[in-house]
Amino acid sequence: MAQPPAELIKLHCHSMTTLLVIGGQAMERRAVAVSFHHSSHVSGGPFVAVDCRHDEARLHSALQAILADTAPDPGPDPIRAAWSGTLLLDHADELSPDCQRLLAWFAQHTLEGAVGGEGGWPVRLAVGVAGDPDVLGFIPELRDEVDKLRVDLDEVEAGAA
Repeated sequence: MAQPPAELIKLHCHSMTTLLVIGGQAMERRAVAVSFHHSSHVSGGPFVAVDCRHDEARLHSALQAILADTAPDPGPDPIRAAWSGTLLLDHADELSPDCQRLLAWFAQHTLEGAVGGEGGWPVRLAVGVAGDPDVLGFIPELRDEVDKLRVDLDEVEAGAA
């Protein structure tokens, strides 16, 4: 049986481990990510949510700018907006393979920065998906990077019933 989110928050509130929130509705996934944000050491920073179904172009541009270490295209950059806070990317399984590769690279570097203390990006990454990540369209590199700390809302609800 899956651990309830409250127990996972207590265990991981001081880490920058990438959070994968599975199942439920979008607002439930957001609520879990917000709870992790408010309980973490980045709680004083911003919480930024991106619906990847509708905002892939902006996310892709921001990831390319981070990779190239250049200024982003004009317009709000969701990654820099979440600097020293939490970035929730909901419906990330619907991103193109190219954007997923960039996101996998970014996720690897957020974790390396938190663990190694330098060279990473100061953003806690939360990824939301509506369905089972074992059958979703994640490329293997992205799945390996985001499936570190998992909250399965459907399992939590089944355990509560």
